[in-house]
Amino acid sequence: MVRKMLWKKNSIVIAILLLIIVNGYVVAIELPAIVGQVKEDNNDYLGVNTSTVDFTSAGTWNENFYLGSKIEIENNLAYVLAYPNGLLIFDISDPFAVVKKSVIRVGEAVENLHVDDGFVYIADTNRDLIIVNATNPNSPYIVESLLLDVTITYDVFVEEKVAFVACGNDGLVFVNVSDPYAPSVINTNTGATVNVQSVTVKDNIAYLAMKNHGFMMLNVTDPINEAIIFENDDGSTVNQIEVEDDGLYLAKNADGLAIYNISNVSSPIAKGTFDNGGVTLDIATKDNLIYVADQRDGVDILNVTDENNPVLVSNIETPFDGWVTGIKLNGDYIYFIDAPNGLKGYNIADASNPSEELTYGIIGYAFDLAIGDDVAYISNGNITLSTVDVQNPNNPQGLGQWDGYTFTTQIEYYESYVYVLDMTGILIFDVTDPVFPQLVMNITGMTFANSFYINNDILYVLEGQDLHVMNIANPTMISVYPTFTDLDVYLRDIQVVSETVYLLDNTKTVHILDASNLNDISVISSYETLDYAYSMHYYLDSLFLSSNGFLEIIDVSDATNPIYIANFTDLTSWYMEDICIHDGLFYIALGFEGLRVLDVRSAYDIKQIGSFAANGSEYFYGLDVIDDTIYIASGFGGLRIALVDCNLDPVPEDPTTTTAIPETIILPGFTILAFTTSFAFIVTLVIIRKRRN
Repeated sequence: MVRKMLWKKNSIVIAILLLIIVNGYVVAIELPAIVGQVKEDNNDYLGVNTSTVDFTSAGTWNENFYLGSKIEIENNLAYVLAYPNGLLIFDISDPFAVVKKSVIRVGEAVENLHVDDGFVYIADTNRDLIIVNATNPNSPYIVESLLLDVTITYDVFVEEKVAFVACGNDGLVFVNVSDPYAPSVINTNTGATVNVQSVTVKDNIAYLAMKNHGFMMLNVTDPINEAIIFENDDGSTVNQIEVEDDGLYLAKNADGLAIYNISNVSSPIAKGTFDNGGVTLDIATKDNLIYVADQRDGVDILNVTDENNPVLVSNIETPFDGWVTGIKLNGDYIYFIDAPNGLKGYNIADASNPSEELTYGIIGYAFDLAIGDDVAYISNGNITLSTVDVQNPNNPQGLGQWDGYTFTTQIEYYESYVYVLDMTGILIFDVTDPVFPQLVMNITGMTFANSFYINNDILYVLEGQDLHVMNIANPTMISVYPTFTDLDVYLRDIQVVSETVYLLDNTKTVHILDASNLNDISVISSYETLDYAYSMHYYLDSLFLSSNGFLEIIDVSDATNPIYIANFTDLTSWYMEDICIHDGLFYIALGFEGLRVLDVRSAYDIKQIGSFAANGSEYFYGLDVIDDTIYIASGFGGLRIALVDCNLDPVPEDPTTTTAIPETIILPGFTILAFTTSFAFIVTLVIIRKRRN
């Protein structure tokens, strides 16, 4: 009996001791602190609560067309097509101060245009013939989109109120445009007119440039009963035909320039040729000089006083792999489209020494933007800097541009200056007058720079494995600190908070630096990420790391001891292009998938609360948020603006502020395991005791 009593007492004592030992062991374990738990697997939790945040589409501003293509000039106005669907109108009355009058989106895949009495006729490969009323160049509008019974349209020429439309294998279509608001087809010429690429009409003769079938001339005095005058089917491809006096000039696909004398139109005589070694896309003629769009080699200027022996006078080069697609003459000036670099203008009074007087980028691909003083500053693939007035979000207005032929990505606004990252380093612009941005500094020698950050007059630039540090209190007189080179890894992104620098590398590591002494920056800690991250953002003592398809959040309130908080998954997009945090809302640009918004006011209760879709082929790259307005740099979409209206729930109470938390965090799973183990042990002892009794 005494032995049984001792066993009973001892078993209870042992159980209690084991309970204390097991739980005490768990309490003593030093593990990462989990502040919050994101409910990753609950689809209802991740669903968008449409009543929480509402988006209203405001204005758009877009010059980010894919490629400039063709140009026409009438009454000192230049009409420029930009593929896939742009028409831009410029006032060129003063070649030194060309003014963009308007931009209008037309069609789906514009190919060529012709201007007649203020109306613009556009051949569009998908919409056939589009007619735009541009009699007021400040506000052009589409009056007709005429679908023809053809497969494709390449070119259009208007003569005597008849539009001649080149339609490939469907031949030549004649359209009555005496009333541009009610055009009507009057004839379709097929048969001998095979694969018509381009059409030029002069003195009732239509000159047809054809693919793989040379060229042809038609008498179109009576458009209903046209007749072939001459056909030269030599199997070559002719892109464009120009006629001046008795000269017929062919822009050939593989043989450069070919000249014919057409003093007798029924029997053209072959004259000289000029093989530029490339593809000739367009021709302009004036006073025995021929201006040839030599695709990759700019514009060739040829003297054809001797038709049998064209002589190269000079060449206008196109930088950075540009290529000329359309040219037109106006007085002593030549204007041409340098795809993808924009509209160019040269003084050719001295043809042997053309001088550039105009560069206006018209196309590009928006990558990033910055907002300052009601102006949006946009960087893109081909135009270094565009400025847009966004005082009225519903009606943004283009202000100016600076085109340096460089591929630009990141852009930041800081105290009336704009900093742009290009292929060579950092460009600094004074934008006191945003209509005319002034380049004040070009920090070169950083060919591989990929990110920068500005904090308290200090510019931090990442280049490869190096961190460059500069004082920009006076952007025109920059002073340089020693370059930090202690990390032998490629650096992806940077954040700077007060005197602490966070560097993200390409090996799953965040390096935290003490920059209190810029002459002697040192590493104070590091953090291993869950996966490869490519950007990071700081908010309320936390770093948000964007990885492939999820966010990882770490607590950096103690920079010497960064701690994992949580991660947020199911963003569906593989790649997060840009992130902006504003008033506790986390905006994420997700490329083709548009925009997602997370509520991150509480680190332990992150929620998705809204989404904003991209339109069509748009790709959301960069974004910025000012008050209740979202600005988005969208590839193929230019500048998108949306207004956001939030009705957020109160921030959940942080349990760490209401419950006493021991200095060492107890992980719930281990705690439950310890108590369960102890309880099971006690139950087992009781069962054993009963059986023995």
